Amino acid sequence: MLGGPRSPYSTLPTGRFGRHAGECLSLGKGSRLNDFVIATASGRRSLRLYLLLGAAGTMLFATPALADCSASGSDVSCSGTAGPYTNTASGVTLDAASGSTITGPITLGDSAIVSNEGTWTGTAGAPALRVGSNSNVTNAGALTSTATSAGTTTVTLGDYSTLTNNASLSAVSGEPVAVFGKGGTFVNTTSATAAVAGNIQFGLDLGGDVARFSNANTAYGYLGSVTASGNLSVYNSGLFGGSITQTATLGSVNIVNDTGATFSGGINTGDVTTLVNNGSMALSQYSALGTLQAAGTSATNNGSLSLSNTSLAVNGNFIQSASGTLAVTIANSASGTPVAGSTYSQIFATGTASLAGSLVLHPASGFYPTGSVYDVVVGAGGVSGGFSSITGNNLTFISFEPVGIVTLADGSQAFELQVARTTTYAQAIAATATPDEIAVATGFQPLVATASANPTGGEAALVGHIDVLGISDAETFFNDASPAGYRAYANAMRDQTNMFHRQIALRLIDHNGEDDQTGAWLEGYEQFDLGSQSGLRTRESSTAVNGGFDWNGPHFMVGGALGYSYDPLRYAPGNLKGHHSALQTGLYGSVRAGPLVASAIASYQFGSLGTSKLITVGTTTTTDSTTNATTTTPVTTLTATGSAHDHLFSVTGTLGADLKLGGLLLTPFAGIQYSKGTIPSFTEAGAGDADLTVLPISADRTDLLFGANITSAKGHFRPYAKVAYRSEMGSGGGTDVSAYFDGDTATSFTVTGLAAARHEVDADAGVNIVFEDEGTIFAGVEGTVRNDLRTEGVHLGLRLQF
Repeated sequence: MLGGPRSPYSTLPTGRFGRHAGECLSLGKGSRLNDFVIATASGRRSLRLYLLLGAAGTMLFATPALADCSASGSDVSCSGTAGPYTNTASGVTLDAASGSTITGPITLGDSAIVSNEGTWTGTAGAPALRVGSNSNVTNAGALTSTATSAGTTTVTLGDYSTLTNNASLSAVSGEPVAVFGKGGTFVNTTSATAAVAGNIQFGLDLGGDVARFSNANTAYGYLGSVTASGNLSVYNSGLFGGSITQTATLGSVNIVNDTGATFSGGINTGDVTTLVNNGSMALSQYSALGTLQAAGTSATNNGSLSLSNTSLAVNGNFIQSASGTLAVTIANSASGTPVAGSTYSQIFATGTASLAGSLVLHPASGFYPTGSVYDVVVGAGGVSGGFSSITGNNLTFISFEPVGIVTLADGSQAFELQVARTTTYAQAIAATATPDEIAVATGFQPLVATASANPTGGEAALVGHIDVLGISDAETFFNDASPAGYRAYANAMRDQTNMFHRQIALRLIDHNGEDDQTGAWLEGYEQFDLGSQSGLRTRESSTAVNGGFDWNGPHFMVGGALGYSYDPLRYAPGNLKGHHSALQTGLYGSVRAGPLVASAIASYQFGSLGTSKLITVGTTTTTDSTTNATTTTPVTTLTATGSAHDHLFSVTGTLGADLKLGGLLLTPFAGIQYSKGTIPSFTEAGAGDADLTVLPISADRTDLLFGANITSAKGHFRPYAKVAYRSEMGSGGGTDVSAYFDGDTATSFTVTGLAAARHEVDADAGVNIVFEDEGTIFAGVEGTVRNDLRTEGVHLGLRLQF
């Protein structure tokens, strides 16, 4: 008996079908199903095999091929379209021709030699290819599992097998692309036409067995994880984007990232590990070497080693040669001096740390208290040497000054940096900033002391964001945070009142001395801002409805009116937008004495504003590799909202003279408009400690008025036109806007707001269609021109007489 039932991947004792070339396999006459005889060529020796009936399904001959897989002895060829195929004999050679389409599973025995140049896919629940021990698989086509086969391996290989990829090899995301037994070898060559996507899983490798991974592809590389138990050798001379995880079995691990290679991911090993980096290695995950073995592990950096928001723990020695560059992200500590090797972007070695070469710092966004120290590299057995150069340590507002090698409380040593504040925000940006940006920066400065007193508070988080910015990004922040744009809402308050008064003034033109013209009127209007958005200005439009009731006599008109208007506003730089709504009440009247005509309008306006201000904290610039176009995007955007209820009292008085020109009545006039009001103090919300408390903003202003109106005194169709020029008297309400950060009056500052221009021209034109003893329909156009505002609009209304 030759050992009873055999595995599908068992190998016959020697040779393909027998022990010697002269042997043959035969079924004797009268033999039972489980009674086989192997005879030698001389016929002098025989051996009876007793096999269990349950193993009868184990075949020593190839099963028939499906579709276009055909066997000629131990040679199998697949072309065209092929389906599942099984041949568990040892030493089968399978060639999948170029252009063929193969659907697995394909199952072969030990010592299989597989060459694929076609398109080979697996089905759900089974690998695309399964081979036994001592097999060699070469992929020069496309070998993958299907999208419906989650949990399915692309290739399963027995012990001491090799998988070489020269083309496209992939698995469903997160699934194994190859599972090996012990002593497995994976090779991804330079000629591979796509990135290998999927995980490599090696078996248990003890004693002299070693799992070997090699990647030489620099164009596409390998994307996935490598997992192993026991001895592991990894050599990367291409692109590797994934992780390496090794489970301790008292073995050893050797990892080389060679010259010109790029590794990104993480490394975690349990056994004694030797790591050598000659290329570019970026550890973006927490990494630990030799965690479950006694000291003996070493990590040597001869190339570029970057730790991005993570750390590297070495259960042994760390060596950086003169050619090495160590790049670390210095994570801030919210509660005091950081501890190296835990949550910080640094290196901890249980043995010694030998330093040389260059250190590149990448401070993270966060607060670095003045005087705080940061352990970049810690060696429990001591630190020697030093960095020949340090870059990235001098920021705009703070710097990381090298302290050198110090001995810590536990006896270990560390290479330390200490934070120093080098300048104030205002001093740093003074050469290029606007006066308002400097004013905001000056107000912001006291928050540093608040942050230092409470490193875990919101002020510390905000200061930390600003501390790591360059001058340009810092200026953007201070400009965005400025309350200067709120001055436009005081302007909008007066603009809404002016429009209310202008509509009432047009109704006063209707009075032509007729008796008993008691009536009510209602109108609506829409104004559009057509001005340029360049420069520091605000776009303002308006929608309103007004109505009133008045009494007319031969020489007078008196009445009352109500109005509501809604004005959307957008600050030209684009970061402040909102609206101002207003409810207006008014009394008006006019009186004629011969050719003289006097009018007065008094109103009280109840208003409210609602705003949204975007504050950009840092930007990043990316370049499209195809078009070379650059795109700048915010790193952090804060939104500060504001709301307040305001009020405005206004009186307009004019004195004019009626001049009859045929059928037209021309009335030149002069007058004055007085306005007094305030946007009360309010506090922004939503931007945390970047929220401002804005102090009251005055809307006071007094204007001289000059102008004329002309209208037809008689007839059903009475066209009209009116032009008024206004000019501000005195200093008005000023242009300043004051505020402070975070409820802290120590941060108070003042900027110059967007005041309305001192001169303005208002024009109205339209037609009144008068129906005797019934009323009037009126329609017209209107416009306003001043340096900071240009609007055009239309209005439509009616007046009913009683």
